[in-house]
Amino acid sequence: MFLDPTGTRWRRIRWIALAIGIATTLLALVVVVGVLVPPLLPLWSGDVAALTNAAPHAAATSRKARERLAARRRLLLALGGGPRPPAGHSPQKQPPTPPPPRSPAPTNTHQAPARAPNKAGV
Repeated sequence: MFLDPTGTRWRRIRWIALAIGIATTLLALVVVVGVLVPPLLPLWSGDVAALTNAAPHAAATSRKARERLAARRRLLLALGGGPRPPAGHSPQKQPPTPPPPRSPAPTNTHQAPARAPNKAGV
């Protein structure tokens, strides 16, 4: 029943296994290269707070921080940004406007003739 005297089935299985082996080897190679090669990132100055932005409205406790915040405010006002709107009041978060009222549906002047109700006897 499973006899294959020509050996074509076994040849196909070997070719499929070879193709799967090559594909998985290439995939593993890509993963290893991705782990070992350092990513191409811009130079980082070492300021962790600038990357995390964990507390954007934290109190400025040093003179340098206060000067930096003042310069940022001046820049934003000069660019025309103005003060930020209160949280939760952006146009995307406002409720949608209701659709305009629809005109009444036209009445049908042609009426179907009245029929006797369907009756089913049991």
